[in-house]
Amino acid sequence: MDCIVSGDIGCYTLGVLPPFEAIDSCVCMGASIGVGLGLRHVLPEEEARRVVSVIGDSTFMHSGVPGIIEMVYNPPATGHLVIIVDNGTTAMTGLQEHPGTGRRLDRSEAHSVDFEALLRAIGVPEVHVIDPSERPSKFVKMLQTALAGNTLTVIIARRPCLLALRRMEKEEQAQPCSIGQTQT
Repeated sequence: MDCIVSGDIGCYTLGVLPPFEAIDSCVCMGASIGVGLGLRHVLPEEEARRVVSVIGDSTFMHSGVPGIIEMVYNPPATGHLVIIVDNGTTAMTGLQEHPGTGRRLDRSEAHSVDFEALLRAIGVPEVHVIDPSERPSKFVKMLQTALAGNTLTVIIARRPCLLALRRMEKEEQAQPCSIGQTQT
């Protein structure tokens, strides 16, 4: 779609490399939103409309929220599109939990931050959730609509990380052993 992609730190950062070469800037954790906002403010309108910020769910929880607050407070005339790649884990650094997963690091149950409710409470006017693999044409249409509009839009692209799913399945299959028993 010829976008200018302001990327972030996460497994999707690998998209900067060939063959994809799909990320144009990657500065530090949480920078995608602020860099995208800055580009939207300074580029000519035609170029500004091409800017998209991409951030993962864990990075969003840890350092992306302030960027969204600033974007709502200081919106660009062309709006902006932020994509949160929500795979339900911190995949790049070892599949750790984060405040949006509903689990603590020991996998016990915890409060889960509701991304959609948080974004709406901050004041984001357009929030959408989609599994882009299940509905690719709808996802493309969402992108096109957001890029053409003048509204801040956040699309949460939600699909579980396959590595995390496999790990959780293995943990569920493992049964605790009593003293003197061996695990099979």
